Amino acid sequence: MPQCYHLRQKVILLPVAFLLFITSVHAQPQVDTTLTARSISTGPNSNGFYEYLPKGYVEGSAETYPLIVALHGISELGNGTTQLPLVLDDGLPMYIQKHEFPESFSSGGHIYSFIVILPQFVAWPVATDVDAVINYAEQHYRVDKNRIYLTGLSMGGGAVWAYASNSTGFASKLAAIFVVAGAQALGAGGAANIAQANLPVFATHNIGDPTVPYTTTVDNVNLINASVPPPVVRAVDTIFNASGHDAWTKSFNPATIFSSGLNAYQWMLQFSRSGISAPLPVSLTRYTAIPTPDDDAVTVDWTTAMEQNNAYFVLQRSGDGKRFDNLDTIRPVTPGSATPRAYTYIDPAPLPGNNFYRLTQTDKDGKLTYYGVLEVTITGDGGKAAFRISPNPCTDHLSLRLSDPATGQLGIEVINAGGSVLRRWTAEKEGTGWSGDFGVAGLAPGQYFVRVTVGNSRHVKPFIKL
Repeated sequence: MPQCYHLRQKVILLPVAFLLFITSVHAQPQVDTTLTARSISTGPNSNGFYEYLPKGYVEGSAETYPLIVALHGISELGNGTTQLPLVLDDGLPMYIQKHEFPESFSSGGHIYSFIVILPQFVAWPVATDVDAVINYAEQHYRVDKNRIYLTGLSMGGGAVWAYASNSTGFASKLAAIFVVAGAQALGAGGAANIAQANLPVFATHNIGDPTVPYTTTVDNVNLINASVPPPVVRAVDTIFNASGHDAWTKSFNPATIFSSGLNAYQWMLQFSRSGISAPLPVSLTRYTAIPTPDDDAVTVDWTTAMEQNNAYFVLQRSGDGKRFDNLDTIRPVTPGSATPRAYTYIDPAPLPGNNFYRLTQTDKDGKLTYYGVLEVTITGDGGKAAFRISPNPCTDHLSLRLSDPATGQLGIEVINAGGSVLRRWTAEKEGTGWSGDFGVAGLAPGQYFVRVTVGNSRHVKPFIKL
């Protein structure tokens, strides 16, 4: 069960007194800001960002700094140029803009100053959009690659969950994540990726959040800690005894001290990738699990960039993401290869419902390495019917995809938690497959259900409207 912490708000009455107070805890606050707008594209979904550089940052120096990449909420989406100032409205950017972000922090007897990158996205970011920002920062700033921290609020918090859970490769780039009211529910496979990378996680939420239920955060944290093997550092959450979606004003406030006795930034600085991650004997460049079009089988593919001291792979499968059974042992194509090698395994009889695939690799000296968990869902009726919706959470539209042998008139309904039908559409279904896009922009934020009926078949899935 999560613990609820009621944290006393500190009221700023006199700026001078406030600065004297935080000096003893957080060091001096930034006085002359180095917040600079950059109209630079880091990828197809971002055309600009703000940079915040430590005081005394000099190009060409050998000194490196910890990096925070902070992801904004859905209200701050924009073109990266004229709309870029929107990202300064909430959370960490707001405190930088107000000169209330300390220029240095003490952790473990050391003093650290952050590089902060504040990207603006055009549309809801996916994992590759976030990775492009991190890669750009690594290439263009003096970043301590052992201390890269990812944080975000609401939509941005969901993007943090999505990035860290996408693969152990992405998770292993990060020293820690700090997620605030994150709009993304993890699956067991994604949670296992975070756990296997031993990525420290701290998440916050308001217990009375009407937009993204606080249980999303609680469930994500519990799922990570329930992974087998569990993370070395257990994921933690703080659920504020407060209403509303805005948990970020409190969470990112440098004056907010959590139950650990640290603020958010000090909590992150406890962790470094050094000592956690070591060079892997096999470097994967591709690792996917995809159901066949008829849902009768699952194809698992992986490609290695190089292999060193590799004895064999073992592909495992689980129905619950916890207890795994071996499917097959795969010997290397060319032991000790320094060139790319591709592998494919076809599971001819996947389990009905959820399937979790885990790839392991064993060295010639017996050392075992895990390469993450991939989740595939095989629907009921022997794989003859499937119903998928995206994106979830959504903002203005839902894309529906249905595979069902029944044909005829489709009934599509959006239903609220009380069972009332709020939207109704019809369509004609002529073959096994059908897809359509439907607008939901007028719905209030919250949780809903979409129900699709055709013939004697009925399919229902929940979704969150932001």
